[in-house]
Amino acid sequence: LLGVLLGRTADLRARPPPVIRHAAAPAVHDVTGTVRRVAPPAFGAQRIVVDVTAIGRPPVVVDPPCTIPVTVRQSGRGTWRWHDVVPGSRVRLLARLDHRRHGPRLVVTDRRGLTVLERGDGVAASLARTRRKATWTYARHLDRRDAGLARALLLGDRGRLDRRDRDLFRSTGQAHLLAVSGLHVGLLVGGVVFLLRCAGVGLRATWCLGAVVAACYVPFTGAPPSAVRAGVGAIAWFVGALLGRAPRGLAVLVLVALLVLVADPLHLGSVSFQLSFSAVASILLLAGRLRSLLVGERLVLHRLQGPVRAPVRSALAVSLAAWLGTAPLFALHIGRLC
Repeated sequence: LLGVLLGRTADLRARPPPVIRHAAAPAVHDVTGTVRRVAPPAFGAQRIVVDVTAIGRPPVVVDPPCTIPVTVRQSGRGTWRWHDVVPGSRVRLLARLDHRRHGPRLVVTDRRGLTVLERGDGVAASLARTRRKATWTYARHLDRRDAGLARALLLGDRGRLDRRDRDLFRSTGQAHLLAVSGLHVGLLVGGVVFLLRCAGVGLRATWCLGAVVAACYVPFTGAPPSAVRAGVGAIAWFVGALLGRAPRGLAVLVLVALLVLVADPLHLGSVSFQLSFSAVASILLLAGRLRSLLVGERLVLHRLQGPVRAPVRSALAVSLAAWLGTAPLFALHIGRLC
């Protein structure tokens, strides 16, 4: 309802500008626009989202600008560097229109087909340039295979990941570790909080620094949706604790869902959004009940008898709760149950 009121649901998927939608359009389009978002490079290609403002020579103005995904192949040699392509940069593309199952996109087959006209300014652009420079720092100071792993695990950049490592992660069912998500955000923020508490830093100062770390790390990874959701949840938890409110998992989860949907209501139809929130909601609602069934209860006596720990059965209860919440979605979208 908020999405409808805000008018954010007009375009359900990316569409090409009207100028290049016709069958008589040329095979290669000369496009000028502004970079809106940059995704981590993967499989020899860089994916960006561009607000197209003009097409052709002489240029035909597209008003209002049309947003469309662009894939840039990393073949060839260009006169620009990858950290120049950041949100806010004005670029010129020589690209062809490719129709995909999830909507059309422009494809630049050679790096020389992309020209950076103006570098972006602002906080987002500076952060993106810093992230790109960090990837090159890893490449200079680490072995090629180690640098690829470090860039994938810390920055979400899988463009230089060794094929053997990719196959190993995929064959062992751990490919999700290569995509920066809530797991990475939780490990980093939790580790920082643990070290600060061990160093004797006050509780309120620790919460403030934890929120700052989450707010800085998520954009630094390229801001994938899963990391954004985890970062917003961590910040909401820290802010609530600073205001003296008792943390409640379901309240934080609902708040994060509302913030994400107000920012972009189209996330509601995303499989990633549905799986993430259904898994966490199931853990919060069912894990405790399943643990009681698997572990059982016993009388707790102060300094004499503590509660049953059972770490293996407790972990099984959490995994089973997450599976129960996501199994129907897997059956719906993928057509099978794992």
